Amino acid sequence: MSGYWQRVAEIDEVEWPDSAVLICDRAVIDSAPQALRGRVIPVDGGESLKTLASIERLAQAVLEIRASRPLCLIAMGGGSVGDAVGFLASILWRGVELWHVPTTLLAAVDSAHGGKTAVNLGTAKNQLGTFWEATRTVFAESFLQTMPRSLRAEGLTELVKALWLGDAAALDVLDLVGSSELAFAPYPAVGVTLGRLLDAAVAVKHGIVDRDPRERHGIRTYLNLGHTVAHGLELCCQAPHGVSVAWGMACAAQISWQRGLLDAESFERLIRHV
Repeated sequence: MSGYWQRVAEIDEVEWPDSAVLICDRAVIDSAPQALRGRVIPVDGGESLKTLASIERLAQAVLEIRASRPLCLIAMGGGSVGDAVGFLASILWRGVELWHVPTTLLAAVDSAHGGKTAVNLGTAKNQLGTFWEATRTVFAESFLQTMPRSLRAEGLTELVKALWLGDAAALDVLDLVGSSELAFAPYPAVGVTLGRLLDAAVAVKHGIVDRDPRERHGIRTYLNLGHTVAHGLELCCQAPHGVSVAWGMACAAQISWQRGLLDAESFERLIRHV
């Protein structure tokens, strides 16, 4: 994973490709890298961006800035921006280079990795998509430092999920610090630990994806831990994704414990973490 995942203090520390076009969520446009300010396409993040009509308009906007190879599309924002720009990168000229610059912890630990892209079909989410892995994912700690704590807590749920899937040592750290402390303490008190756990979670996800990159062998479905119940809660209750995954993981642990597939100590530990 060396060279793919880059965690920096400030976004302007990064050396950007000369061929880059930045597609940036309008909500974080003031944080766009200075070096790319003349090549920025602002968009409104959210599910309305993930339609074929939006992708067509986005492609036209890109071609107005750069209409020949090489081309590197950079997606800056949350998961919806990453999904849409990733999909466009996979189909424009049958594929161009892609970088992710997630600005939420949720996107940094989850949707910016693994190569899944998607747009919606009517009200059905993520029905049209491709696998198109980013060349690089860049995350600036300044985003995490200024992130509302509710969003930090949401992202922490996916981080905890990843650690449960493959990093026992990181779970020991989580026991010592406490997930509530990581979610809600002032950033200076937990920033270093949070960054290290983020690196560990990204490594776990890549380890799983590398074993099953196209989701053909059942291994990659491990990453769906908690998501069956979560998607129902999101649909029926409009609950945020991170909150829904936390409840979904708790339900999965409860069922596993009742069926004798998870011991009581592990069950109680997971419940503490989520």
